Amino acid sequence: MKNIFYHKKKCLHLPDNLDELSPHQYLGIANLLYDGGNEIACKVKALRILSDISKIRLLLIPSEKISRCLEYVDWIFEAMNITKQLLPSYKGYYGPADELDNLKMKEFHFSEHFYHRHLIDKDETALDKLIATLYRKPKSFFKYDRKKNIDGDLREPFNLNLVEKHAALISRWPESVKYAIFLFYDGCRQQFIDDFPMIFKEPVKSGYQSQYNAGLYGMMLNLAGEKLGRIDQVEEMYVPTALLTLGMMKEQERFFEEEMKK
Repeated sequence: MKNIFYHKKKCLHLPDNLDELSPHQYLGIANLLYDGGNEIACKVKALRILSDISKIRLLLIPSEKISRCLEYVDWIFEAMNITKQLLPSYKGYYGPADELDNLKMKEFHFSEHFYHRHLIDKDETALDKLIATLYRKPKSFFKYDRKKNIDGDLREPFNLNLVEKHAALISRWPESVKYAIFLFYDGCRQQFIDDFPMIFKEPVKSGYQSQYNAGLYGMMLNLAGEKLGRIDQVEEMYVPTALLTLGMMKEQERFFEEEMKK
């Protein structure tokens, strides 16, 4: 957090990284990035959002002072790889944890399916379904102690049959909110790709092809077997654990291949 003084003891308190954003600030920035516009105007809006001050108070600050502050919001407009959960809940729906730590393989498979339908096929309903996969109603207050949260996940278990129903409600959410959730998911999946390149980029004759393009069912089949159990058991594995396990398996395979060549 930075304190930018613009007049004697008066200063603006500005976060200087994504982790310091409040949910309110994150939604404001997502809305700003979604709408776009003139560069200087966007920076002034970002300054107001990050400093949490009113439009009236901003107007009372001399323009030359504001100009000097704009450099401290430049990081907002750079590449944003968001892996911290900055919007844990919205309209009674709860999202996954930081870095998708409590996302299971089954829901990851379908979230990737809807992600690609949104980006590649330009399916207008796919983003709502992606969000409905990630954000779900909380578990029953009477059956689950939300304070203790022993499962590490307040959300109801994923049920593909309910995605359409909840996606219809989510379709009414502001586009900026949907965009904020998309940015978070996109940042987390990119982190997975960076952390596990051996899993997501396998060599093929025509170059490199990401396994994301074919979905994740093949990955789950690779994990299923004597070591990790049936496919339905693998579907219940947490994604970070599954990726780490598969990554270690691939490293062992390459090690033995190199030993065989020797």
